[in-house]
Amino acid sequence: MHRFIIPMLALVITAGSVSATAQTKSKSSGKAVSEQKSESARYRRLPPYWGKLELDEDQRADVYDIREDYGVQIAELKAQIERLQAEMDDELDDVLTSSQKSALAKLRSSRTKATKASDEEEKEDSKTSSRRSSSRTRRTASK
Repeated sequence: MHRFIIPMLALVITAGSVSATAQTKSKSSGKAVSEQKSESARYRRLPPYWGKLELDEDQRADVYDIREDYGVQIAELKAQIERLQAEMDDELDDVLTSSQKSALAKLRSSRTKATKASDEEEKEDSKTSSRRSSSRTRRTASK
């Protein structure tokens, strides 16, 4: 009996590890493919209202190509702008003394807290106004 169970157990363990490895490889290659599809799918949309223009397939293909060409260039420029802004921020920080940097950090922190508090107040106000309008609607409907 033990002669049968031990080899069977070894077989099950081996099969499980091979299956897990294959699934991991499949998921990682699937992610790369899905990222590639989502990137190209971004440009495979017509601009707003163009879908109602009854474009033929050649026109659609031209639109997709143009959007992809410019979209890639625009994405590169946006990335460059982000890099330049980060460099500028670093250079600006170099102008400040350490006490000025800490004061700036406190100001930014208080600004962030104030913004969050303001956002929470706006949410509460919108909930209250929504409750008021729904109660008015119910009163009007019941009349």
